[in-house]
Order: sequence, then C-alpha cells, then structure tokens
Amino acid sequence: MKTNPLVSVGMPAYNRPESLVNAIECIVNQTYKNLEIIISDNASTSNKIENIVKKYMKHDKRIFFTKQKKI
Repeated sequence: MKTNPLVSVGMPAYNRPESLVNAIECIVNQTYKNLEIIISDNASTSNKIENIVKKYMKHDKRIFFTKQKKI
C-alpha cells in the first residue's frame, strides 16, 4: 500500500488571532490528511493565540504549538 508523504505546515503567529483562526481552518479542512501543523507564537502580547491553538489541539492531534518568550 502506498502512503502519502508527511507535509509540514509552519505558521508564525504574532497578535493576529482572527486571521490565525482562518488559517487554521483552511489547513485542517484540506482533503490531504497526512500533514502536521506547527504554530509558533512569536511573543504575542496576550494569551489569545495560545488559547486558540490549544482549543484546536484538543480536537486535532496534527497541531503542535510553541511559544517564543521574545521576538
């Protein structure tokens, strides 16, 4: 059986919670399923980014999150 290669999608995030939701939705709804989504919060000034990503992580194990302490 042929398997599809893993595709990694990297997403930097900085103080853009609304557009981050749109971007995550676009990626998780792709028909290609063998992917990982790596989101890096680049020292946003609030916890909105982290809260959004953690909500998605509860339902999609392909999402990984890291938070940078400073830019």
